[in-house]
Amino acid sequence: MNTTTPLYQLINLKKNYGGSPVLNISSLQFQPGKIHILVGPNGSGKTTLLNILSFLDRPSQGQLLFKNQTVVHEDTNLYKLRRTITLVLQNHFLFSSTVFNNVAYGLKQRGLAASVIKQKVTESLALVNLKELADRPAQKLSGGESKRVAIARALILEPEVLCLDEPTVNIDRRNEESIENIIRLINQDTGTTVIMTTHDLNQAYRLGHQVFSLLNGKVVETSMENVFSGELKETDGLKYLELKPGLKVYVDTEHLGYSHICINPRHIILSRARFHSSARNVMTGRITNLNFQENIVRVTINVGVELTAFITKASFEELKLTLGETITATFKTASVLVP
Repeated sequence: MNTTTPLYQLINLKKNYGGSPVLNISSLQFQPGKIHILVGPNGSGKTTLLNILSFLDRPSQGQLLFKNQTVVHEDTNLYKLRRTITLVLQNHFLFSSTVFNNVAYGLKQRGLAASVIKQKVTESLALVNLKELADRPAQKLSGGESKRVAIARALILEPEVLCLDEPTVNIDRRNEESIENIIRLINQDTGTTVIMTTHDLNQAYRLGHQVFSLLNGKVVETSMENVFSGELKETDGLKYLELKPGLKVYVDTEHLGYSHICINPRHIILSRARFHSSARNVMTGRITNLNFQENIVRVTINVGVELTAFITKASFEELKLTLGETITATFKTASVLVP
């Protein structure tokens, strides 16, 4: 298809469960042949969105387009669409059989010849570096190996879109690197569109062509650093979320009650001492990590919780920041996003 045409288009899409909103997306597009990463805290709507994109769930309102055609949620149409997409769940299920039989399952259901199935299973297991485990009982695999088998079972169907829900959660670093390499390889070699969720921001930005941040069911444009959850309260006309006893973040919002907030790391000003400012949020802590990324330095400060600020390399050199030193972080209520 024309690569300038979005693979998916979401327009005023909403999803409710039991009357409560889970997704509220005014506009979102996914391009074909790209790796798209969905990031956000638990409860932000990532898995619900993945299920809708896999045509396993339907929106409560709004429009979903696939290849420029409105998705009609009726059985015959969905059956055709689902054959173009595979979804690997975070808590995937493997049959009590061999690795070979687990990977071959989808092809057997489609009625392919045994010789074709054997060849394709061998190729798929080789892709995930598990060819030598074809005869091993699936229940004897490690967590990382099990994830790779689930991915091989999905890839053998040659989907146009591969959806992955937290594919590297709770596995060791070796298997995480292996799965990341598999995702890159299939995207580069076959042009398969990949849509995956993750909590790992570093993974998102090293792997994804596009990274979408979800917060309270909405797509937000800020980096998903400094995400906190709790009760928004009000005292003397000031609204705040208490990160821990005595540590408050003041916000500018109409909301009260449980919510996520996100503090924009680019709007945090670092200084060696407090200075006169109209900003209401002022916190002091120790620098625990410095990470250099092109022209930006990612500074992590322990203010009672971990807080991340992005500053330019010029500002870093001017401040002469070092690990372990005390620094003051200042930011305005307008820099705290409450979707």
